[in-house]
Amino acid sequence: MHFRFADFEIDIARHELRRAGAIVHIEPQVFDLLVHLVRNRDRIVSKDELVDAIWKGRIISDAALSSRISAARRALGDSGNDQSFIRTLHKRGFRFVGDVDEAGSAPAAGAGDQPPSTPPAIDAANGNHLWAEKYDRELADIFVLQDDITNRVIGSVGPQILVAEAARVRRKPPQSIDAWDLVMQAVPHMWRMSTQDHGRAQELLQRAIALDAGYAHAHALLGWTYVTMFNLDTRRPIGEFTDQALAAGTRAVRLDDEDPWGHLVVGLGHARRRRPELALQHLSQSVELTPSFALGHAGLGYAMAVGGQPERGLQALEQAHRLSPRDPFLAIYAPIVQYMALFALKKYEETIAVCRATAALHPHHAGAWRLMTVSLGLLGRIDEAREALAHTLTMQPDLSSAHVADNTVYADPADRSRFLEGLRKAGLKD
Repeated sequence: MHFRFADFEIDIARHELRRAGAIVHIEPQVFDLLVHLVRNRDRIVSKDELVDAIWKGRIISDAALSSRISAARRALGDSGNDQSFIRTLHKRGFRFVGDVDEAGSAPAAGAGDQPPSTPPAIDAANGNHLWAEKYDRELADIFVLQDDITNRVIGSVGPQILVAEAARVRRKPPQSIDAWDLVMQAVPHMWRMSTQDHGRAQELLQRAIALDAGYAHAHALLGWTYVTMFNLDTRRPIGEFTDQALAAGTRAVRLDDEDPWGHLVVGLGHARRRRPELALQHLSQSVELTPSFALGHAGLGYAMAVGGQPERGLQALEQAHRLSPRDPFLAIYAPIVQYMALFALKKYEETIAVCRATAALHPHHAGAWRLMTVSLGLLGRIDEAREALAHTLTMQPDLSSAHVADNTVYADPADRSRFLEGLRKAGLKD
């Protein structure tokens, strides 16, 4: 069965959308949604009907449905403003409004017809290619996972994250759909500030890489988990996490130089090694590749904060918040950028406020406790500083002057000197 409209053609048997004879890449679930609208173009299709037809009645968010409608429009060169093919009717549903020619419909089987002895490649009951149907169901399960993420975690954040991931997959798809599934399972664990969740994310990402060693984005996300573990797992040497982040990020960039996540991880690794020029090079490339990448702008802010440009770092963080104020990755990382910049600006009261708020949400956030201790010491609030140091040492028993000299990320020796001075005033012994 074929549907033709404008210069588009939908080939049901091949599960293809073509424009002027060229295949238009489209996710299978979005393809099914488009086909359903075209087949029922004589009427308005309600949201509930689409959910029943495409998601088999599973509960999904409005954001998930909107993202699929938007994807279908983009595939047709349409938009929410133009609505040349897919029209939204407020509180009623959607309708396909293009002029369609239908060809190649299979005749209905008569009562006396006998089925062939070998199952056909095309299912005559619905016109679907059977292998594609199985593939669609597998992808549909992945989209259900994304819907669950949207429903349970990001709430009102909208479809930005899923749209960005869909765009990345269209540009450079993974070789294994199972690997992609594992990556999607890992992402919610990366939004939680606990060693257990990050360990689970690492396990899932390593399994994805085992299935598809060339999956650049999986390597990049694995590198990001090491970036975050810097502030969580204080029982392991900090330098070890930096080494692992740089290794994973470098691998990602070699596999796909256009993945902004890879450049984000490599840039942050260089920032921690006090290499501000290399850090800014990679982080600038991250946001140049994807200007809407909020976490990339936050990472750029971090590199500036620890690299001698704290005011510009805060400006970069403001840009990140403007781009995606409810980004779950940003919710975790933004306070780090903020308190690192405020300390560099010698705004100790503000630094303490951000660190306290971070520690209240994430009690095991060692980075917040360290810098709160330092800032209290520098302000002469010695009793509070000693109490904060005692708590910090329960998480990081090896904290010492040598540790500060080797691992404190500020590139400016004066900033590192103030950091050590604050710890000594709090009572840290050499």
